[in-house]
Amino acid sequence: MASMWQKFAAICGMGIFSVVRGDAATLRRAPETFNLVLAAIREGMDVATARGVYLDSALLNYVKTFLEGLPGSFKPSMLVDLEHGRRLEVEALNGTLARLGREVGVPTPVNDFIYACLKPYANGINGHSG
Repeated sequence: MASMWQKFAAICGMGIFSVVRGDAATLRRAPETFNLVLAAIREGMDVATARGVYLDSALLNYVKTFLEGLPGSFKPSMLVDLEHGRRLEVEALNGTLARLGREVGVPTPVNDFIYACLKPYANGINGHSG
């Protein structure tokens, strides 16, 4: 169960790329923005803990190191989908994390923000549905 939560939290953090419409190089140039990725992941970790699943804080260092090592042109799949007008998994990811957080009384402001920003594009744009 912990490994599923780790992956879920990490993928939710990648939503920041879509909000800023930026690749890895873009996020690395702005530490404040890069740190939002980690903050979103931390929220996922906090929700997991409140639901009885402990996630090691090493996850944050792992993701930070992983992102720092990516090619500057890297874009998560949600951003690629957004750029192509396809449906987004924002409901299943950040929307779900925010809902689960509310259920256990854990604030998820970064994931709430990601969800709110991307919700208008959840069903795709320009007639593209997937």
